[in-house]
Order: sequence, then C-alpha cells, then structure tokens
Amino acid sequence: MKCLSLTTISKSSRISYVISIQAVKDHFPCRAWINVSQSYTATELLTNIMMQTMDLENNQIWEMDEEEMKNEIREHLEGTRFLVVMDDIWKVSDWETINTAFPEEYTASRVLLTTRKMDVAETADPDSPPHHLKLLESEESWTLFCKNAFSNACCPPHLQHFQDKIIQKCGGLPLAIVVLAGLLRRKHEAQEWIQTLERISHAPNKTDDQTHKILVLSYIDLPHHLKSCFLYFAAFPEGYDIDADRLMRLWIAEGFVRSDLEGRTMEDLAEMYLIELINRCMIQVGRRNEIGSVVSVRIHDLLLDLARYEARKLNFCRSISDKGDSTDLRRLSITDDEGVHQYTSLGFSIPKLRSFLFLLTYDVDMPSKSMIHGFKFLRVLDLLRVYIESLPSEIGDLILLRYLALSLSHVKELPSSIGNLCHLQTFILVGDEFRIPDSFWKIQTLRHFMVDLPIEPKAGCCLKDMHTMREVQSGEWVRDGSLERMRNLRRLGLYQISSSDSKGLDNALGRLNRLVWLEMGGHALPANILCSSNHPHLRYLDLRGPLERLHTDNIHHDAPFLPNLASLNLAMTRLESDDVSSILATLPNLERLTLKDEAVVGSVLVFPKGGFPRLQYLSLGTLQDLEEWRVEEGAIPCLRELRLWDCDNLRMLPEGLRGLTQLKLFKLIGMPVIKRRIENDNGDDYYKIQHVPSIKIKD
Repeated sequence: MKCLSLTTISKSSRISYVISIQAVKDHFPCRAWINVSQSYTATELLTNIMMQTMDLENNQIWEMDEEEMKNEIREHLEGTRFLVVMDDIWKVSDWETINTAFPEEYTASRVLLTTRKMDVAETADPDSPPHHLKLLESEESWTLFCKNAFSNACCPPHLQHFQDKIIQKCGGLPLAIVVLAGLLRRKHEAQEWIQTLERISHAPNKTDDQTHKILVLSYIDLPHHLKSCFLYFAAFPEGYDIDADRLMRLWIAEGFVRSDLEGRTMEDLAEMYLIELINRCMIQVGRRNEIGSVVSVRIHDLLLDLARYEARKLNFCRSISDKGDSTDLRRLSITDDEGVHQYTSLGFSIPKLRSFLFLLTYDVDMPSKSMIHGFKFLRVLDLLRVYIESLPSEIGDLILLRYLALSLSHVKELPSSIGNLCHLQTFILVGDEFRIPDSFWKIQTLRHFMVDLPIEPKAGCCLKDMHTMREVQSGEWVRDGSLERMRNLRRLGLYQISSSDSKGLDNALGRLNRLVWLEMGGHALPANILCSSNHPHLRYLDLRGPLERLHTDNIHHDAPFLPNLASLNLAMTRLESDDVSSILATLPNLERLTLKDEAVVGSVLVFPKGGFPRLQYLSLGTLQDLEEWRVEEGAIPCLRELRLWDCDNLRMLPEGLRGLTQLKLFKLIGMPVIKRRIENDNGDDYYKIQHVPSIKIKD
C-alpha cells in the first residue's frame, strides 16, 4: 500500500481539487473522503467508509460490530480500483485502528493520508517517503482561483490584469486562493475587485498573515443573514461531518431564515444560503447523494477558528468549555464527556438559553429534566445520543420550542403535553420502540416529521405546512384526505400501503406535485406514479411491493413521464418487462436504476434502441424469471457502472455491452453460469466486457 502523506497547511484544499478531476474519477470508480479529526470513533470512520463506497441501508451498517465492518469493507474493495482519502490524521494509533479495513494486496488503488504530524506520515508506510506539499506555482494558483471564481473557470478579459496581484496576495496557499475566489465570485466589475483587494490590506489582524486577512474579509463581506448561518458552525466540533438537512432545519428554527415575498419557502431559502456559503468557499461539500443534492458539509479548521472567535465576541454561541458567565449564554453545544461533566456542574442554570445541542459520537446518560430545567426561552433541543427513556411532562411548557430531536435517545413514550408545543417545526425520533400521543398531531406548525419506525398519523390531522414525512404508515389518515391536504410536501416515506388506501392515495399523489423524494412500500402500490407527468420536481423514487395494475389506457403521452427523475429503485414490484421498454426506458433524465427482488417479471428484458439515454448506474439483482437480457444499439450510452447479482437463470451477457464505451466498472455476484462465461481469455462472453477497466467477481 502506498500512502501519500502531507504535512503542511491547505493540504485538504489541494487534495480536494485533485480528486475532483474527471480523469481521477474515471481511474478510481470507488472513492471515499474520510475526515478523521482529533475526536472520532473507529465505528464512525468505518461507517463513513461503508456509506461512501457501498450500497447498504443505514440499518444494515448499524447492526454490524467493528470487526464485521472491517471484513465487509475489505471484501468489497478487493479487486476494485479505489481511492480512499483519510484526511487530517493526528496520531499513529488512528491509522493503526483503521489500517486493517483495507485489503493487504491490490493493484492500482490508493489510500491517501493527509497529516500535520511527521511520525504519522513515516509510520503509515515506512517504504514510501512522505510528500511535503509545496506552495502552488503562479500558474497553478491562477488555475485554482479561476476554477472557484468563475462558473466556466475562465476569467473575462476585463479582469485578467488582476492576476499578478491575486497571486501575490495568496502566496501560493490553496485555502487563501479558494476563499478569495469565493469572495470575488459575485463581484463582476473591475472597481469592485479593486476595492476588495484594497480592503484585504486593511483587514483587522494581529499579524501580517495574508490568509487570515482574506478569511476575515470574507466573513465581513457576508450579508447579515449569511453571517448568522456561518457563525452557527461554531457550535460544531473540529472535523465534524455536518448533515446538511439538519443544519438547514436548525437555521430555520433559529429564525435565520424567513419566507420571502416571491413565494419561496424557508427550506428553499435555507438551501440557497447553504449553496451561497459553498460558492463563497466558506464551507465545503462533504458528500452528495445519488441525485446530486448536498448531504453533508464541513468547514476548514481556520475558518472554524474564525467562526468561534466571532461567535464568542458576539455571545452568539459557545461551547460548554469556553470561559464566561453562563447566565447570558444563548446557544450551547456539548461535544464530549468533559462537556457533559461541565454542564452538570453548572447545576443546569442557564436561564437565557435558546439552543441546546448535543453533538456526540457515543451515548451519554443524563436525567431528562436536566435537558429542559428552567429553559423557558428554548427554541432548539437536539439530544443526539443522550440516553433517556421518557420526556418529562414539563416539555409542554417550552412553548417557544421549534426543533426537537431525540436521535438514538431510547425514548419509549412521549407525554401528552407535547401537544402544547404550538411553534414546533421539526420533530425527529430515532429509537427502538416508541409511541406518539394523539395530542401531537394537533401541532399545525409541523414542517418536518422524521422517525425510523412506521408511525400512523392521526386521522383528520391538518398539517398544511408539512415538508418532510419520513417512515409514516398508511391508514385512515390517507383515506380521509389528510395526506392530500399536505400540498407543500417535498419528501414522503409511506409504508404498509394496502388496497383499501388506493383511492385516497391516488387522490393525494395527484395533488402532491411538489414532491422531490418519494418512497412507498406495501401490498398495493400505485403503478401510475411511474408514468406521471404531474410530478415535475420528483428526483428520487423508491417502490417496494407489488404494483397495482398499470392502466396504460389512461396514460397521456403529450408530456414526458417524470421529466426530472434521476434515481429509481424498484423491488418486489412485479412490473411487466414490456413496461420497462415502453415507460422506464423513456425517462429523459434517469441516471440511476436498481431493479431487484422480482421488480420485473418475464423471461426477456429489452433495453430498446435509444433507451435510458442518461443512465449511468444500473443494478439488476434476484430477477429469478430473467433468462435473456438484450441491449439494443444506442441504449444506455452513458452507463458507467453495472452490477449484476443473483439473477441465476440469466444465460448470457447481452451483446450490446460491447458498445458501452463509458462503462468503467462491472461487478458480478453469484451467477455461476455468467461467471464461467466471462473467464479471462476463454470465456464465451469475456469479449463483451474486456474493454471495462474494472471487473469484479464475487461468489
């Protein structure tokens, strides 16, 4: 294993730039970026690797112990060209903890370490000397600047004369370059650039550190609403992978985001704020999901230091370990054992507290009343991994509360007084078993309801502002029109659907035309969703269970079906193979398709000429009826990754695979007949995939 170890500032910015190059992506079909930081758990790191490199559900990962996770990762990576970046490793023991998760021998793959510690760099791979990152040359600096300052990475002629001054200001430091690029990105006139570069020279700074001056000016240049959003990062620990949706919901609960006159929702605006901070290079994208949305973000250590400094100065937010008078504290975060101890020693006396966040990577046990004692101004209560089995009835006294998260908290039952939370916007409960009282459903301000076990809302509930409903159970509330009235829904996960729900569900889906993400499971799913022209915003669709009969007579062909759908997962749907050719193959923007567990019935599956024009990822698994798969000329021209597993009756690979010049990864699991046919040199089907750079076969 060859490890590239970097020991100087701005290492992350440089590596991030390199791995974003398309040629690097093509060479390494399997990639992961792992932030290690100074406080982490091995389970957390392993989970992150699995989530970025494997198609597994969260609950599948959570059920594994540390050794099982290492074995799973090692087995998955064997035979695959992979690139895993372990960013910001501080101790030799950190590397030793994770090292055994990687295969002992592999070809053309890399594990790349970044570190500030020479002993880590030398120990990781004694046979490979560490690479000391040098400052960027002038041409490299200008290329990196243009990539971040201009949407087309090209500097317009009237601004090109600033090149030398910008290179001199940044001194070859990637962090300074990308932040300055973000600062100038929205300024289009030469005079604005002159003023900005002048202000850098006069930016407040105790030293003559140009990078720090650029960071300070970038913060000063933020509009007021973005300043609050940026300062909120001070609540999070260094190296923390921050869930983007969680962050945006917190901003909304804090009052940083308000609806505007143009009809945009607070969620729409929060996403705009997030993208603006990314474009300004104040934060970085951590991960994106299969439809391209930002899943997590992270912040550079130096920018985090700036956020913390400004937040303390304004009494905006503090960690429990910060010195100061707790009586005036507004926002408090606890990130470790020491913080829990310090909070307990305060006697829970923080009368003006508005936001209380636990940002832990392990469980802590605390008395539930200590979470709410005397906090009459509380707006945000995020009890991630705080072990409590019940909430006290006094929770109903927190009438200003807008955000309540009980993730992995072991709460079994909520008091009926929770119905008094008349301003609650976000409710999150992740646990084993729990009950939600009927009084909860009278809270009309609810916007986000997320649980991990199917909960049936109360019939007749009136939740017109609801944006997210995850893991809800179908039932009377669907049949009586309660779901139909939730016209602002963007994300819905609806399960245990039965045939008696058909009419109410059809009516609801006909009106929920703002949906972006839809998951449905049960015994009678509405098939017509697959050929809907009424859902222009739908990007992700997951159906698990038998589809009701597809009524093709009612299909209108005057508008494209699901015009913006990017990802489609079907399982147990028993869709006729002809419907794949006539409906699914016509989806104009579909990029990812998974068909598994009798998703399709019929012995022949045809991908027609010109079908699936933008598909990049295809997974076919446990389709027991499938004997012949045909890929006609011009079908799936953009396919980059193909996975076949346990389709035991498939007799051969389609001839059409030969023409898929973009295909970078072919993975086969099980299927001994196909395995014999693709054996190198003498297999009857090997010539069909011999052009694929990475071929992976597992029993």
